[in-house]
Amino acid sequence: APQNNENAFLLFRQACQNKLVQGCLNTGLAHMRGIGTPVQWEQAAHHLRLGCTQKDPQSCFHLANVYLKSPTLRNDNTGHKHLKQACFLRHVPACEQLNQLYELPTLDLEGYEESAFFFRKSCALGQPRSCYGLGLLNKYGRGTDPNCTEALKLFRLACRNGFSKACNAQCTKKKDDE
Repeated sequence: APQNNENAFLLFRQACQNKLVQGCLNTGLAHMRGIGTPVQWEQAAHHLRLGCTQKDPQSCFHLANVYLKSPTLRNDNTGHKHLKQACFLRHVPACEQLNQLYELPTLDLEGYEESAFFFRKSCALGQPRSCYGLGLLNKYGRGTDPNCTEALKLFRLACRNGFSKACNAQCTKKKDDE
């Protein structure tokens, strides 16, 4: 099997040299995971960047994770930038990963407005946990005006789509909350 991995790596690298996005993605992943070649974070970033430049959401997503996880290239800001790019390209795992980052209380990101934006995007892509998160932002007026009606709608949507934590979520309307 190691010989097969090495052969596959060489074919992926050749495909990347011929400007095929899938070849660049797979070459980057091979460098990232040490499949058919030693782990080389710089080479992984190089090949994934080639795919990301061609607007491949998976390449952008994995490039982000190179910057978020690499012991030699770690750069959270660059990682977040590529996660956002992948999310804009409708890559659901990137939107979900961004949402998880926004849930971390110690992470200094750009604020609740941006958090609401990515929760909204991910919810629209069918991610119930993101619908719940957006509901919480609506409930507490973080990144959006407080709106219990919208919060409850999002909680119900998240619950219907399998996020059980949302099934018991409450929001008490104020007199002026339409």
